Amino acid sequence: MSESNSTLNTEIRSCPSKSQKIDWFPSRWTTVFESSRFADRLSQLIPSDVAEDGRASIKREQIYEKRDEDPTLTFLATMIWGRGPDNRGPKLTLRMMNDDQFDDTIEELASGAKSSSPPVAFRTLFTKGRARLPRLGVSFGTKVIHAFGYKESGLQPLVYDVLVFKALQFLNWKGEFPYEPQHPWRFMTGDSYGRYCDWAAQKASGLDVEPADVECALFNLGKTLSQRKD
Repeated sequence: MSESNSTLNTEIRSCPSKSQKIDWFPSRWTTVFESSRFADRLSQLIPSDVAEDGRASIKREQIYEKRDEDPTLTFLATMIWGRGPDNRGPKLTLRMMNDDQFDDTIEELASGAKSSSPPVAFRTLFTKGRARLPRLGVSFGTKVIHAFGYKESGLQPLVYDVLVFKALQFLNWKGEFPYEPQHPWRFMTGDSYGRYCDWAAQKASGLDVEPADVECALFNLGKTLSQRKD
């Protein structure tokens, strides 16, 4: 077993995706959303145990909870989970949600993620090569189709962002990922996304874990690689 494969396997076993917590600051979001039509939905996501410094946490499993009842709430929870403590998160998210096509687009993305394969769901994020909602590209778009489609039957849609890309690039160099990873900001296709999801599913099956655990481990590995100083 190569060093990279051993490292990834250890990371996978220590990274149960359901308990993955992301910090965020509710007050930053309420300030931005207070006059919007989405203020009530945001209030549903604010926990009672906000820390003294204003910090709260959101688990991955929380983004799945209302997906069959309220796609808009699911989208908002996913953006909070995806943006974390990023100060830009609230304004960028509200800009997407204020788009004239937001309601129809989210309904279509939710339906596609639940009923289609990951490559097909991925393609519904774009029209003529452009994101259907502002800034809902590969990194955050795959978070959305993951939130709506994960745990449905068949191949599982997973998050593909720049940290996952960095991890796969490293594993490809080590001979552990059989495809050339595509950068999420350019050249990414539905087919390459599908190959990544399929590889993660096979990896998960071999280790008796969930595909999301593999993605979580790749995220952590990518973060570690990003912090290295060569």
